[in-house]
Amino acid sequence: MAMRRGWTGFWSAWIIVGAALIVAGAGYGIIPLSLMGLAILAALVPLLILTLHRFADRRPVIVIDAAGYHDRRLGVSIPWDAVTRLRRQQSGNRIFLQIGVADPARYLGNAGMLSRPIVAVNPRLWFPALASNLS
Repeated sequence: MAMRRGWTGFWSAWIIVGAALIVAGAGYGIIPLSLMGLAILAALVPLLILTLHRFADRRPVIVIDAAGYHDRRLGVSIPWDAVTRLRRQQSGNRIFLQIGVADPARYLGNAGMLSRPIVAVNPRLWFPALASNLS
């Protein structure tokens, strides 16, 4: 619950900053200030909406069962017979489960337009394309 309030407060504070920049820019006739405020709002209002939407979803984020591994942040469930490798990776206090599969793009349904870059870049950095955040 504290994390929800923290992220909601963080994005909301930046949205207030963006709105204040728009008002200050308009009030003092400083167009770049208003444009900066608009850019902040354009970037962070969707993030606030996404945050509120994800926190309102009460379904489990990760489901492990006989059918396979499903991290709803990634996309569709990964059947166990498609998994070629599982490896735990820790970066600071964040823990990831790296999942090796033959066709990673197939399981990155929720990555949207980022799925192609993820599939292309991650293996170059010695990571499998699929990584589930366990933190």
